[in-house]
Amino acid sequence: MGRKSISHIRKPEILHHTYKVVEDEGFMGMTIGKVATRMGVNSGLLIHYFKSKEGLIMEMVDYLFKISMKSYHAELENHTAPKDRFQCLMRILFTTSGKGPQRDAVFWSCYAMGFRNADIRDRIQAMQKKFIAFGIREITAWEKA
Repeated sequence: MGRKSISHIRKPEILHHTYKVVEDEGFMGMTIGKVATRMGVNSGLLIHYFKSKEGLIMEMVDYLFKISMKSYHAELENHTAPKDRFQCLMRILFTTSGKGPQRDAVFWSCYAMGFRNADIRDRIQAMQKKFIAFGIREITAWEKA
């Protein structure tokens, strides 16, 4: 009998710690070793799940989208009246505070890497299209209310 896979637990944990290292040191300062040290594990564990630093970075972009959407849905949950939801959406989409995953240093680090790496650029563009679709759905719901 084989061991149960815990990748559904480990990968998000690794991505969370990677996010924190990138937040502190940027992608240029992020290494597999630094993430592993922060987690208190051997760097081989990260290689087991992501194969390389590049693989980890690619999934980091996807992770950024997931935590951004989770954050936005949590903010919108507090507003049930259409006008309140619309105002909240406008704050989410157009904030310049630098708060929230879509506006922080990690996002901008990913964005900058997209200029040098076509795969990252494609993932960021896909992420932006999903954010636009999310905004359109919310605005359409507000218009119908």
